[in-house]
Amino acid sequence: MNSASTPPDTRAELHQAATFAADLIVCRSHIQFYPDSHPAVSAILKKTLGRLEPLLAGGKPLTLGVTRQGLLLNEALIEPNNVKFREYAALLASFGIIAISFTAEIQPEDLFEFNRIINRQRSEIWESGGIIHAFDISGVRTIMVQAIDPSVFTLTDGVQGTDGDTWAFFVQKLLKGCFNSSPEKMHKLLSAPPSRLAFELAAMLEGVPEEGRSYTLKALAECYVGRSLGQDANMISNDSLDKISAFISSLAPKMRCDFILNICNSSHATTEFNERLLNRLPDEGMQEVVQAVTAQGAHVPDMLLNIIQRLASHAESTLDSDVLLSGSGVGAKVQTLMRERDLEQYIPPGYLQTLTTILATDRLPDAESNFLEELRKTMEAEQLESKLTDIIDEIIMVIPPEKQGEGIRNNLSNQLNYFMELRDFKSMAKVCRILGSANPESNTALFNSDFVQRVLKFAETLGRDSFTGIREVITTVGSPFIEPLIDKLAMEENRSLRRFWFDCLGGMGEMVRNAALLRLNDEQWFVIRNLLVMLRNFSDPEVVQKVRKLTEYPHPKVRSEALKNLLHYRDPAADKMILTELQHPDPARKLAAVQVAEMSRDKDVMQQLLNILETSGIADFQLELKSAVVQTLANIGNPSTLPKLLNIISSTPLLHRNKHSLLKIEVIRALPHFRPDYVRPILLKISQMPEDPLAVHAVESLKMLDGATP
Repeated sequence: MNSASTPPDTRAELHQAATFAADLIVCRSHIQFYPDSHPAVSAILKKTLGRLEPLLAGGKPLTLGVTRQGLLLNEALIEPNNVKFREYAALLASFGIIAISFTAEIQPEDLFEFNRIINRQRSEIWESGGIIHAFDISGVRTIMVQAIDPSVFTLTDGVQGTDGDTWAFFVQKLLKGCFNSSPEKMHKLLSAPPSRLAFELAAMLEGVPEEGRSYTLKALAECYVGRSLGQDANMISNDSLDKISAFISSLAPKMRCDFILNICNSSHATTEFNERLLNRLPDEGMQEVVQAVTAQGAHVPDMLLNIIQRLASHAESTLDSDVLLSGSGVGAKVQTLMRERDLEQYIPPGYLQTLTTILATDRLPDAESNFLEELRKTMEAEQLESKLTDIIDEIIMVIPPEKQGEGIRNNLSNQLNYFMELRDFKSMAKVCRILGSANPESNTALFNSDFVQRVLKFAETLGRDSFTGIREVITTVGSPFIEPLIDKLAMEENRSLRRFWFDCLGGMGEMVRNAALLRLNDEQWFVIRNLLVMLRNFSDPEVVQKVRKLTEYPHPKVRSEALKNLLHYRDPAADKMILTELQHPDPARKLAAVQVAEMSRDKDVMQQLLNILETSGIADFQLELKSAVVQTLANIGNPSTLPKLLNIISSTPLLHRNKHSLLKIEVIRALPHFRPDYVRPILLKISQMPEDPLAVHAVESLKMLDGATP
């Protein structure tokens, strides 16, 4: 539709639809890469539904068409030149979706679940029954899709055809599963010739990816053969077989070949039925199948071999087997092999005797079976790809980088994608290492944002069992992961994942130092806190200087981490800073300094901690602060502080008695942190005073000393 000739109202509606579609794309991305509870997810859901609201003002659902060219609104393309819209439409089409509708009752959780569905693997959706089935079990009713529905082709024991006509049954299933047209068009297609149905099916599957097309054709073939199974093969009408044969013959060569192979490989098929059907196909149909299978080096289905062999054994057969086999490039000797009467003359006598023995015992010798099993394992795709990786690694070691060419890089790129699909992270890390050693400057495009986010998403979805392999990939690739990991760490709520992100960053050494220093001016305090933890392993002058400045940061947790870093660096200024903080009038700053002070061994710091215990005011006992001091002194474990702590247990002040009693309990619980030979006699004495409320806490502390060497 030309924009110049588009009415203003329509242009406005298209603009609104484009805005909604853009937010819909962002919404999918956020849900894919952020945790479910992240505020960015709820924000984009709310924003996207706000964009949708004016498009639903008329009370009718908003329906967007899905084509290879992009998204449609009332048969008009929404921003035809927008690449993102075309990519999003291609994503929806990859699930077989041809239209999607949103109703006025839509809720944020419906939009969230919709994006969860389309973020799943395409193969997983197709293999579990298709996109319509996925929506059915999700419970989403305010978003409706029109799509190819392979679940329609699944047969049940109660399914019956129309008047026993297998072709009519097949057509009804085909129309119901693959077409979402008007009732008038559906009525026309019911009586349409097979060639028209084949044309319509090809058009419907045009925008569907290979895996979706393959699954649909397999389901269709299984549906037809399965329905035929309920009848005697000889009782199926010639008219029904002629129509399905015409339908198959009218398909494009690739689709025709796949359909025939699916029929031959069907668990429901019989040789009698397939021979009646395939005998009706033109010679080129059978030639295509044999040529395709032999060209790929794949196994020709036994059913197809049996049919060709039977047809080839009849001189008057309507299928010229000599033409068929010679057309496939197999050769004159194979033509003869297909005839039962000539078969044995081409089998060597020794081999024939071995075959006869195997047939008589119906099993292979154990040694042979074991050997074949081991040999089979070495031929699995993963093993072959792994060996190819080793070969490329050897090549790179002996060929200079300037002479390696693009072939090596392309092979490694393909292997990286292959191992990623398998979730084989150990092999992925190996390929990444080879890429890094081969030509590290050219890896920017390969290790891009999409690659990084996919790897990080695996850690979230696969769990702890995958952490070791994923960490190896991350640390091997290095710098592209640093910024995304820092961002992940800032927002991560899952403790296990947060620890994992830290571990990954900790394994990347100097690269982390440089990135962390550049981010120390971040506006979010928790990002700076995380960066300080990462910088704890670096104590060069530049790092120490920048960390010192953060001891004056407004947020107490940042100041606390900065002090911890300085103590870890053994910076002479650290103890003086802690001493200053312990004397600060702000209780929050003083408390933060107490919690950090356990890393200090400075005498003045320890004395100031004891001074805090001795302070007492009429208005405030400062129980929280004093409890923190007791814990800090216990963690330091210096026996010189014991007299002061024991004095708390024995004293009975006039003011704040209840709070003082609670502080006594804290001291009792802290005593096991000191040497057992110092504190055991004291705890035994208190535990033997049954009328003393501290006795029960002394017993618990004695239990903590069990096993300690006095």
